[in-house]
Formats: sequence, C-alpha cells, structure tokens
Amino acid sequence: MAEKELARLRGLGAVGDICQRFFDAAGVHVDAGLGERTVGISVDQLRTVPTRIEVAGGERKYTAVRGAVRGRWITALVTDTATARRLVDED
Repeated sequence: MAEKELARLRGLGAVGDICQRFFDAAGVHVDAGLGERTVGISVDQLRTVPTRIEVAGGERKYTAVRGAVRGRWITALVTDTATARRLVDED
C-alpha cells in the first residue's frame, strides 16, 4: 500500500486492519473506500467466521490489538505478556 493511502487511512482514524478491512482504536470499521479494490472476505462475512485468531503484540501494535479486541474483530488473541497485561488492566 502506498504511503499516501496509509496517511489517508491514518487521517480517517484507522489503527489496524484484518483482511484489509480497517478499524479505529475503538474497533469501529473505517470505510476507506478500498473494499471494491480488495479481493477477499467482506466485513460482514468475516464476522460470521466462528474462530478469528489474531497473532500480534508489542508496543507498536498495541493500539491495533486493542481496537481488534474492542471491536470484536477477533475471538482469540495470541500475544506477549506485556500486551495481555495492559489489555486486562485497561479494561
């Protein structure tokens, strides 16, 4: 993805993505108009998948991990101890 598009996504509040479907820090879907250019599962289809596993951690990924948890984009998380503790302590 070009830096210009990444900057636009950040400007819309996007902090992470799953399958090129972007979300903000609260886990709300950010419709960046890229859906028609992406070959893959839609947000609605993704949410019907019973097991959705995220593998991520570290300071750099924390906001995206938290957004995925808050927005229920995932059903399971594999992460480091520091990230897990921080998530539990915040919520």
